[in-house]
Amino acid sequence: MQFVAGKEFQELITGKPILEIIYSICEKFNLFSLTDELAYLQAFVDQISVFERNNASELTSFLNWWDDNGDRFTIPISDSIDAINVLTIHKSKGLEFTHVFVPFFDWSVEPSSLPEKAPLLWCKPDIEPFNEMELVPVRYKNDLANSIFYREFFTEKFNTYIDNLNLMYVVFTRAKAGLWIWASFSGKLKTVGDLLKQIVDKQTLLGTVGLKQGESVQFADFYDPENGLLELGEITVVEEVQKKESQLMKDVRLSEFEFADFRKFLKIRRRGEDFFSSDDKRQSGINKGKLIHEILSLVDTAQDLENAVKQVETEGKIGSGEAGQILSELTALLNDQEIKSWFDGTFRVVNERNILTGPNGIKRPDRIMINAGEVVVVDYKSGDMESENYKSQLRSYIRELKNCGYENVSGYIWYTRQNKRVKV
Repeated sequence: MQFVAGKEFQELITGKPILEIIYSICEKFNLFSLTDELAYLQAFVDQISVFERNNASELTSFLNWWDDNGDRFTIPISDSIDAINVLTIHKSKGLEFTHVFVPFFDWSVEPSSLPEKAPLLWCKPDIEPFNEMELVPVRYKNDLANSIFYREFFTEKFNTYIDNLNLMYVVFTRAKAGLWIWASFSGKLKTVGDLLKQIVDKQTLLGTVGLKQGESVQFADFYDPENGLLELGEITVVEEVQKKESQLMKDVRLSEFEFADFRKFLKIRRRGEDFFSSDDKRQSGINKGKLIHEILSLVDTAQDLENAVKQVETEGKIGSGEAGQILSELTALLNDQEIKSWFDGTFRVVNERNILTGPNGIKRPDRIMINAGEVVVVDYKSGDMESENYKSQLRSYIRELKNCGYENVSGYIWYTRQNKRVKV
């Protein structure tokens, strides 16, 4: 518990997919060395995969789902394996087994009268003034036998008797060679065990029930009242025919549990890109340029700048300290006298918008500003080096805009790191 409450365990489970958490915990507690339990561990991992098909890989959701569903899952076993099957009577319908053991032949033959288990009966009253109600929900209990709902009471009781007789029929018809039953008796007709005891005691009173001479067995002749044992027939050992080696189901066991170590090829960042890494100045500059580019794509006027910086901060791409620094730098850039008019609302601004150019494909300038009789195209660059390719690209933007009907079109390459604008 000290480990679970500690910092190491929190780091083990924080911000990771469920499977990685499970593998890490199994490794920490050395569960992979429990070879007899690996089949269960594998089945558990399979259920995690089933969960993740329709749900997010989130730990709290999985734990809630497992609390609701975990006790329903089992490990399937091949029928060809020589082993004991443990199953309910309902599950055994239609199946047969060489030997059948019924350890708890003692369930009630009547509906339960306990408040939390009693069935709900929908009754139709036929006595005034109750018959004005179409249906009445009534919990089953013995007092109903003396009420206006006695018909529904005895119908439910009769149907329950039939259901339990059907269950007894299933129990007695599953075995091919041997049937062992452990029953308890209360002295009254309350359980299926009591019913079985009354059959033994009162069989002679029932008569032959349509069976011919020699077709019925008198259970009383084989019953030992002192030991409460009814033993009919003999146990014989049958030698099974040896099967071919290829037909035998071999005992297959998992000797080890292998998985790909996530730590060797996957690392989850707890926040966005590190735009200002001090160990690689060149890469830091490129990342910072990309960040400025993204922020400016959200800005139409200078009043939009603060919200744009907050948006990239909310997305985890920068921390609060970097956000303040970026906001200060960009505020100074946008107040530059040469470009102040670009961000004061004079122009109608279109950011990051595609221009359809027919056979030439699609052009996507960073910023297009449109005013009465004037169009300004701006392309942001984060590098230090000027390139003729940049100018050629901007010229193609200008050309396509002129083809769209704009006459007075000018273009600028804005090197944001140097705050340098080159007119094309």
